Amino acid sequence: MPVNTKYMKEAVNHAIAEAMSILSTELADCLGFDEVELEWELEHDDNIKELTDKLRAAIQAKAQSVLDSEVKKAQELLEEEWAYLHLPIIKEEYEQDGVVDGPARREDWCNFIDAKCRNGDITEVIAGLVDADVESL
Repeated sequence: MPVNTKYMKEAVNHAIAEAMSILSTELADCLGFDEVELEWELEHDDNIKELTDKLRAAIQAKAQSVLDSEVKKAQELLEEEWAYLHLPIIKEEYEQDGVVDGPARREDWCNFIDAKCRNGDITEVIAGLVDADVESL
């Protein structure tokens, strides 16, 4: 279920870079330093590099943990909603003989997730990560 690690690292690195830029700008303004010089000093200081590397790792781990939790919650809610609203229709239309129609269930699940995303009920990230075993519902 984890989101693409490369994407997560890029997002965290971008956020850290933006934060460091804001920090150096604000600090330079408050202390009357040259902003470019201060930013260069911050980028090339080994202690700052070590701290930002630790910060990146901690933020990435926390972001992944929060995302995993959100996906799990969304997965449960979406499965429940789909099973309540859509599954009875699938059973009535395609499973009158009692045999599970996996392709019909899978297609309806995908359409359901796409519609939820288009309507803004779930994000594209969540839509890309949730996946139900609709054949077993």
